[in-house]
Amino acid sequence: MLRFLIPALLLLGCQSADTAKIATDGPPDPVEDAGRDGASAIDASSPHDAHPDAFVQPDAYVPPDAPPECTGASCVDDGNPCTQNLCINGHCQYPNQNDGLACHDATSGHDGRCYSGACCVGCWNGGACVTGTSLDECGSSGHVCLDCDDSKECTADTCLSVSNACTHSNRSSGTPCSDGTCGSGANAGVCVMASSPVCGGAGEDCCSGFTCNQSGTTCNFGTNKCEYCGAEDQLCCLVGGVYACGDPTHLTCKSEAGGTEFCRCGGEGEACCNSAISPCDAPLQCNAGTCFHP
Repeated sequence: MLRFLIPALLLLGCQSADTAKIATDGPPDPVEDAGRDGASAIDASSPHDAHPDAFVQPDAYVPPDAPPECTGASCVDDGNPCTQNLCINGHCQYPNQNDGLACHDATSGHDGRCYSGACCVGCWNGGACVTGTSLDECGSSGHVCLDCDDSKECTADTCLSVSNACTHSNRSSGTPCSDGTCGSGANAGVCVMASSPVCGGAGEDCCSGFTCNQSGTTCNFGTNKCEYCGAEDQLCCLVGGVYACGDPTHLTCKSEAGGTEFCRCGGEGEACCNSAISPCDAPLQCNAGTCFHP
C-alpha cells in the first residue's frame, strides 16, 4: 500500500509546483517559447505583422475612355457670332471667324463686323474696336474709323458716328484764329489775316497759287481774277458732258497742252473776239466769225 502512495504524492507535488510557477511567472511567452523550440510564433515575413501601421497603395484607377464631345462637323453654338462652331476629332473647337465678316451683336442689338473673335459695333482703328464717337476715331457698325479733323481752325468738325460720317461747318465770321479772324462770304471757313487783301471771291484777285475760294469760279490767268468758267482765257465750262464757253459766238473752247480746255479768241481758227478794233491777232482777219490768214 505504501509503495503506491509515495509515487502518487510525488506526482501531485510536481503538478502543484508547475501551477505555482504559472501563477508567479504569468502566461508563457510565445517568442521565448519559439526561440526555445526553434520556431517563430509570428511570421516576420508579413509586412502587416512586421509594421502593423503601414498602408499598401492599391493600383491607380484608370477610368474608361470618355465619350466624344461631339459628332459630325459642328458643335453647339457658343453664342459668339464671331467664332466658328466646329467638331474636330470628337472635340468642340471655336476658332475666330475672318476679320471683317458681318455680324450682329445680340447684347447691343446693333450690326457690326468681326475682329479678333468679337463683334465690333463701334469702329475699327486698325488695332482695336473703339466706340467711334471721337473726332479722330469716328464711325460705327465695324467700319474703319474716320478722322473728322480737317485741320482747318475756322471749321467746326463733328462726328456723326451713327451715320458713319463727319461734318465741317464754318465758324462765325470774326472768330479769332491763328492768323487773324475767320472770314465770311467767299472766305467763310478760312482764317484771314487782318492785313492781307481779300482774295478768292468772284471778281476778286486770285489767291496765292492761282486759287479761288468762291464755288464755281476759277482763276483767270489773263486777268488774275477769280471768275466763273467760260470767260476769255478762262477754263471752259462743263455743260452736259461737253466743254463750252459762255459766249460761243466770240469764244472758242480750245484744248491746249495737257488736255486742258480754255476759252480763246483771236487766234487762227478761233472765234473772232468781241472787239471791233482787233477781233483777230495780226495779221489774221475775221471772216464769218472766225479768224484766218488773208
